[in-house]
Amino acid sequence: MDRNEYLVAIRALIGVYKNQQDMAYFDGHLPRFNAQLDMFDEFLAKESIKSVIDFGTDIPYTSFYFALTQNAQVNLGCVHTPGEAQLADNVFRSYVNLNFPNWKNRGNSDLVICTECLEHLPTNLYKVRAALCETVKDGGFLLLSFPLNGMNAKDYGLDLGHIDHNAGHEHIREFTEQTAREFYAGTGFSLVCERITWTNAYGGNIMNVLLKKDVFA
Repeated sequence: MDRNEYLVAIRALIGVYKNQQDMAYFDGHLPRFNAQLDMFDEFLAKESIKSVIDFGTDIPYTSFYFALTQNAQVNLGCVHTPGEAQLADNVFRSYVNLNFPNWKNRGNSDLVICTECLEHLPTNLYKVRAALCETVKDGGFLLLSFPLNGMNAKDYGLDLGHIDHNAGHEHIREFTEQTAREFYAGTGFSLVCERITWTNAYGGNIMNVLLKKDVFA
């Protein structure tokens, strides 16, 4: 399956489950999604990616690539039914605070994707980081994205539960290049690739980072 065929398949998926607004979102953020697909082609095409968990989005914009090319099982950490106005941060908080300690997929995923998510989360981001890292199997991969507008690029250890996250899909906190690198350096994973992409729909740069969980004897 080539890139054009994949994009056609994703647009068909959006058309079935979502609406024209989501299609516009996908097209507007296509530079970012293409950057992720480029990273997959360059670094993961020869890897055995059979188990993928995609947090932070209700449509598998890029994770579905592995279902179509490697017959991988793709699980969405945030599943929204059509027409449901539920924010990713609320759903993700339930995973971090409730599901992760006894979660059957803990440490079993070849690839964990967390994009369009960290900037929305009111929960302690260091707790989120730890949970994501624990979900990746030894030798597996973690993909993170960081909006780089630098608004409130600090206090990632705080739980901002007082934020009214029903007011909309606001970015509670964003990163700078420095704080993004500090954040992913704290995973202890090896850096495979870092790519910064301008996205017109977002109005700023977004950093995509692919990390690998090292295997130690």
